Amino acid sequence: MNLETLHERAVQRELVEALLLPSDMSCVLVHGMGGTGKTVTAVAAVQDTAVRLWFSEIYWLTVGADAVGERIKQLAAVLYKQLSGKSMKEEGQDEHERQAMLVAAMADKQRALVVLDDPWMPEQVRFLNPIDGSQTEHRLLVTTRIRDLVPKATRVELPLM
Repeated sequence: MNLETLHERAVQRELVEALLLPSDMSCVLVHGMGGTGKTVTAVAAVQDTAVRLWFSEIYWLTVGADAVGERIKQLAAVLYKQLSGKSMKEEGQDEHERQAMLVAAMADKQRALVVLDDPWMPEQVRFLNPIDGSQTEHRLLVTTRIRDLVPKATRVELPLM
């Protein structure tokens, strides 16, 4: 498959630029109606040569509307394992403690990109975001239907195909 053909939409180039350009905001949010190609656009951006060269590590986590309660704990554990190579101990941890563990695991990374695919609630992004606001070279890429899911994000809107 020729990945260059995936960049037929101008919005895909806009997304790559938003990920690579220096910014005070670590989060880039791709939003649009269901079926507009948010995940496909994110995959194309992650496969872009410039993105692959810029980010030393890329992590992907599919969230979904059903990620609440126990499912958020499981997803945090999966992401923690990706970031640190270690298992997340669950005893006595609340969402804030797990999120702090994710941030600590991310602290040693250089220019990492984390993709949260299809979260539906702000809490999902908040508790699964491993990027400390002071880490300006890391990027969090969120694909969602909800325009204002992350208020202080760089937004890229996907129009209908």
